[in-house]
Amino acid sequence: MLHLTLMEVLFRALPDAILFMTGAHIFSNVPINKSKMLKSILCMTVTVYLIRSLPISFGIHTLLGVIATTSIIIGFHKFELTQAIRATFLTTLIQYISELINVVWIQVFLDKQIEMIFSNPQIKLLYGIPSLIISAIILYLCYLRKKSRKDMIENEYRIS
Repeated sequence: MLHLTLMEVLFRALPDAILFMTGAHIFSNVPINKSKMLKSILCMTVTVYLIRSLPISFGIHTLLGVIATTSIIIGFHKFELTQAIRATFLTTLIQYISELINVVWIQVFLDKQIEMIFSNPQIKLLYGIPSLIISAIILYLCYLRKKSRKDMIENEYRIS
């Protein structure tokens, strides 16, 4: 069981939900509706807390989280199934890459043991901040790339 403390919910699960929902909109080219976004973020945060509270093996919570995230995206934002799956997959991939970069940084460059860090929720939150920042930067770069492509296409049609 991967029980979350209130601090972990507020300072990790909530920012993760914000990044996931933002990523879903970036990868699906759907404008953000603030009201739906807020509701889906809160729903996802509660869902992550409940999934992590289940007495299941490590890794199963990730699969359930992906299914829940896809369902929330479809339910609140009315994405098509393929859009929701693609957005969830890409955002999850970005999160895993960010976590990998962070873990390598912690173990190789800071010479810290991951087991020691994960045993203390406050330290785990502190050391987890870089992966949130890396995820946010990657999503922002994806947004900028999509925006520049859209601008290029619009300019191409204006010239023609």
